[in-house]
Amino acid sequence: MKKIILLFIISTAAISCSTKPKKPQKNSEPRDISPHVVYENELSTNNIDNAIIENVEFDAFGASFYGTEQDPSYIKIPFSALNNNQSFNISFDFLTTTDDGSVAQGLVSLIDDFSSPTNAPLIISYTGRRVSGAIGRNVLWAQEYDYKKGMSSRYYDLFQLDSNTLYNVSLNYDAGETSFYVNNELYATFQGLDSSPMQAKYILLGALPSHDSYTYFLNGQISNLRILNTTLTIAEMNSNP
Repeated sequence: MKKIILLFIISTAAISCSTKPKKPQKNSEPRDISPHVVYENELSTNNIDNAIIENVEFDAFGASFYGTEQDPSYIKIPFSALNNNQSFNISFDFLTTTDDGSVAQGLVSLIDDFSSPTNAPLIISYTGRRVSGAIGRNVLWAQEYDYKKGMSSRYYDLFQLDSNTLYNVSLNYDAGETSFYVNNELYATFQGLDSSPMQAKYILLGALPSHDSYTYFLNGQISNLRILNTTLTIAEMNSNP
């Protein structure tokens, strides 16, 4: 009987040891995104390689734009490292000094020689006090992405931003889907985009392209521009401001 009790105690102890909870695994190291950076500029000085700069002022807060149709204001930078048929992320800070939401303002675009506000490799604009834009012929503020059908109800549902307030915008694009994040929170997602490739030749800041000229000028500031050839997670956006 004593042998049976002893065997029971030993076997119970063995089971208890084998079922001890495992220690939680340490989180993997965060990804180093620096190899994916294809362009980066704080826009605090006019030291921008090979750029065309029109009516823009620079200081520690970034590039300030004061554009009108009569007195254009923009920065145009040679850039061919991306097209809209590959994954990428673009982020920047901006503010606008006007409350007038009736006129669009150009923020950051990737353009070629034939781009327009509704057809370019990438347009990011401030339209109706909302962040929007276009990818290829997909006009993100439009019904069924077709500008001829007018603005969509989904566009009107987006929350409006305030003037004279600094916002961080981050855009992910991958496989016909794009997402905007404002201050590291999801702002809007657009799926089912036509992913016909268009190759960028320039970065355009502070205006929208109109074939061989520019229009819809920003009155405000842009700073901390960064472009990567990969998408980012929200955690990476937070850890890499």
